[in-house]
Amino acid sequence: MNLNTCEYCGKKIERGMTSCSGCGSPVSYIEPEVIIANNTTLQGNLSSLNDKKPMNSIFVILWLFFFFPVGLYFMWARTSWNKVVKIIISIVLALGLIGSLVDDKPADPASTKEKIENVEKK
Repeated sequence: MNLNTCEYCGKKIERGMTSCSGCGSPVSYIEPEVIIANNTTLQGNLSSLNDKKPMNSIFVILWLFFFFPVGLYFMWARTSWNKVVKIIISIVLALGLIGSLVDDKPADPASTKEKIENVEKK
């Protein structure tokens, strides 16, 4: 069965030959069965890498409200939301976190002075 032709002289190369019978150049072909098997295996491996199933939007929103780090991960990794929407939600959550960490009430000097006096009396 002829599978290939020599790339140098064009003579047909029989299965199992290691060099061309016309010009003697080494044969570098892969049998079609191997190619099909490798493509099938390769496609199987690639599809298994992308097996992350999309997550329902309601669950992502709940995760964002109740435990935002996990919600952010699910939002970026498992939703098909628009990138601009993802960026806006991330910025809003980051600003909310920063805002909750910053104490915007100045210390009351009277209460601080009273605390110092109480400590000095003891």
